[in-house]
Amino acid sequence: MSVTPVPREQPTIRVILRVVVTVVLSALALVLMYLVREPLGWVVLAMFLAIAASGPVNFLSRHIPRTGAVATVYLAIVLIPIGIALILIPPVVEQGVRLVDNLGVIGALVAIPTAAAIQIAIREYLDYRRAAASQARP
Repeated sequence: MSVTPVPREQPTIRVILRVVVTVVLSALALVLMYLVREPLGWVVLAMFLAIAASGPVNFLSRHIPRTGAVATVYLAIVLIPIGIALILIPPVVEQGVRLVDNLGVIGALVAIPTAAAIQIAIREYLDYRRAAASQARP
C-alpha cells in the first residue's frame, strides 16, 4: 500500500501579483507617513487644541462676541503653561543650587570625591604620566 502525495496547487500569477502590489503599496504608504510625520503631528495637535477649546469658547460666546471668546481662550492656552513655568522653575532652580552646595558636605560625610578632589587626582595622574614619559626617554 503506497501513499500518494496530495497534489498542491501552485499560486496563480494573479495571486502573486496581488501580494506584490499589496506589499509595494504598503511600503509606499509607510514611506509617505514617514515623510509627513511632522506636519501630520502639527495637524493632530491643532485638532486637539480646537476640540479642547470648543467648550470654553462656546461658554464665553454666550457672554461676549465669538471672536473675543476665541482670542481669550487661545490667550489662556498660551499663558497658562507660561504661568505654571514661572511658578515652578524658580523653586526647582533654588533646590538644585542647594543640592549642589550640599553635595560638598554630603560628599565629605560619605567620602564621595568632590569636583575639586577629582581635579586634583587628575592633575596628579597627569604629572605622574609626564614624569614616567620623561624618564622613559633617553
